[in-house]
Amino acid sequence: MIYRRLDENHDMSFGRGKQDFLEDSVGNPEAIAQAIKTRLLLFLGEWWMDLYDGLPLWEQILGQRIDNKNIINEILIDRIKGLLLPDNQYGVIGVTEVTSEYNSDSRKYTFSCVVDTIYGKVYITNEDQGGN
Repeated sequence: MIYRRLDENHDMSFGRGKQDFLEDSVGNPEAIAQAIKTRLLLFLGEWWMDLYDGLPLWEQILGQRIDNKNIINEILIDRIKGLLLPDNQYGVIGVTEVTSEYNSDSRKYTFSCVVDTIYGKVYITNEDQGGN
């Protein structure tokens, strides 16, 4: 899979030729990792070509009184597992090692998991990792 690289502001990169793209190979799931990140950053109703695609952040996560964080975890896992590649195959085989925590004082939710893709494993988190 080939995927256009995003910069630190989540904008598409242009002007650097082949360096503007990520390409997956066995053991190197960079493009799929960025595609997952893009799926998690897309809000429901935000993309004009498919208003039913996106993370239901406002509708099902924020503002809801959900005492069970497993409901939120399942929403995120389903979103990750739904990644379709350009050839209409699913790029994600499974999601494991899911951890999450909600701090009610700071109102901060952290989520991380290991995603097994057709190109290898990748670590996904909503924590700032200092880059893409």
